[in-house]
Amino acid sequence: MIANGRPISVWIIACVYVIVGTFGFVRNLRAVGHADIYWIEATEVLAVIAGIFMLCGRNWARWLALVWMA
Repeated sequence: MIANGRPISVWIIACVYVIVGTFGFVRNLRAVGHADIYWIEATEVLAVIAGIFMLCGRNWARWLALVWMA
């Protein structure tokens, strides 16, 4: 466990969410103007939000991450 009480696995998954969300958001910025890009960008922002709040220890962020994976 990490000093703040969260298991290391939750910390790693949260970091992966932040990295993947950020990378996907930046990568898809080139396609701005296409009809579906706004939905794609919204899902990337949700991944970053889930990761950040999982690091903060919010329970709802785990549910958001689960919905994001579905």
